[in-house]
Amino acid sequence: MQIVKRLGLLLHETAAAMKREFERAARPHKLTLTQWRVLGHLHREGDARQTDLGQAINVSPMTISDVAERLELAGLLRREIDPDDSRAKRLVLTQAGTSVVLKMQAVADGVFDKALAGIPASDVDTLTRALTRMTENLENR
Repeated sequence: MQIVKRLGLLLHETAAAMKREFERAARPHKLTLTQWRVLGHLHREGDARQTDLGQAINVSPMTISDVAERLELAGLLRREIDPDDSRAKRLVLTQAGTSVVLKMQAVADGVFDKALAGIPASDVDTLTRALTRMTENLENR
């Protein structure tokens, strides 16, 4: 049982350290981790309803609204009325937003390179599969 407790602590500490490192590396670009996650999601998945995006990246409706407003003011995304529901807003990545995503991918790659330094690729593959399975186990109650 002790190893399980240690695993939980290690997961927490590693996630916190990666978040701190990303925020340090992203500071010159004036982006928070949540802002980067919003932009990255829109880049990968295309435009999305504001509420759906909040659920996809696991942030509250108020947080996603605040983040969207800041990103819109910075010209990185647009909020448009959803054609299927006039009460809903869709978030659309702008050209400037795409440019920032491409720059930030290099920042994120650097954080992962630093975090994974000295770890064999086979161990990274095993870790990725294990963490994916743990997430699936916990989400499929």
